Amino acid sequence: MTPEGRKERALEFLRLMDCKDPDATRALVTDDFEYELVWSRPGATPIRGRENFVDVAGAFFAQMFPGGLRFRFLSAVAEGDQVAVQAESEAVAFNGKPYRNRYHYYFRFCGDKIALGREYCDSNYAARVLLS
Repeated sequence: MTPEGRKERALEFLRLMDCKDPDATRALVTDDFEYELVWSRPGATPIRGRENFVDVAGAFFAQMFPGGLRFRFLSAVAEGDQVAVQAESEAVAFNGKPYRNRYHYYFRFCGDKIALGREYCDSNYAARVLLS
């Protein structure tokens, strides 16, 4: 797969991140897929395994953003088996509060599938909106 193809696949993964279409999400990642939310909250550990990711992410997005989470992609860069994406989100959280965050995503591919995903966001903002 070309770097451009990897970039498109990473953007597709983000569009499907709520796992409302679990089969489409599964098709994009490896069996041993690992997803890490890199933030300052204690106890955060990576989600390991494709099926575990689909279950955890699907439940999280359904609970926290019942109306969905929309992304606007600002940039995407691919080099070799790596892709970096800058994005902004917009949603209404479960508690009725508007949610707009900024992100940097890092993806590493194994062949044509995503093997590793890391999400960097404003974790203080996320906690303020979602946990208060």
